[in-house]
Amino acid sequence: MSIENIRSALDGILNDWSGVESVPVAWENFASTTVLATPFVAPFLLPAETGNAGISISDNQDYTGIYQISVYTEKGKGTKASRDVVSSLLEAYSRGVTVDIPVSNGVQRLLIESSWTASAIDSEAWYNVPVSVRYRLFG
Repeated sequence: MSIENIRSALDGILNDWSGVESVPVAWENFASTTVLATPFVAPFLLPAETGNAGISISDNQDYTGIYQISVYTEKGKGTKASRDVVSSLLEAYSRGVTVDIPVSNGVQRLLIESSWTASAIDSEAWYNVPVSVRYRLFG
């Protein structure tokens, strides 16, 4: 298992969500064009230190971390647009959601443990609400 497999699984949820909700995604380190009047999201993977599930070298690893999705809406237009996007994201990444990741000997299951929002961050043009998603995978 690798962090890239985990990123791909979490990005897959966001990609599917984006298609249904018609909210553009500004993928990390890819050029994107944003339009001030159109909300968009930007994901970032923040892996925690990988833990050992046992004491043997061959024991499973415990992968945990935060998948943060920044929700950007136009500043000065109220919070309704951002609340709608945040609410939909919290549902897509709700506690108990799982993603099966194919591996050579079957599948491993990524689990969403919880998701929450933090206080908004103002910039010159954007109102940014961070959504944090805690994940775990034993692999």
